[in-house]
Amino acid sequence: MLSHVNQHRNWIVPYPIDGLKALLKEGVVRGSDAYEKNWCALSLAIILGYERTDKDQINRVMANLERDKDGRILLRKGDEALLEMIEGQVQTLSQQE
Repeated sequence: MLSHVNQHRNWIVPYPIDGLKALLKEGVVRGSDAYEKNWCALSLAIILGYERTDKDQINRVMANLERDKDGRILLRKGDEALLEMIEGQVQTLSQQE
C-alpha cells in the first residue's frame, strides 16, 4: 500500500502514517461490515510490518479478525493477497529475531 501511495499520489498521501493508522483502527471498530473491518485490520497490520513493529503487535491485530462459524477469516475476493503479504512479513520478522 505504501509503495502504491508513493507511485500514485492519491488521496491517502496527505495523511501522516500515525493518522492513517488511527483511521484504520477506527475502521476496525466502526466498519460497515466484517469484510470492511477485516480489510482495515489487514491494512493496519501491513503498515505495522513495514514499520518493523514487534510481530506480537501484528499478531494481536490479526487475532481480532472476524471469522465465520468454521473459523475462516472473512475476506472479500482480492483481499487474500493482503493476508498473504502479512503472513510473509511476520515470517520475515520471525527470522530476524
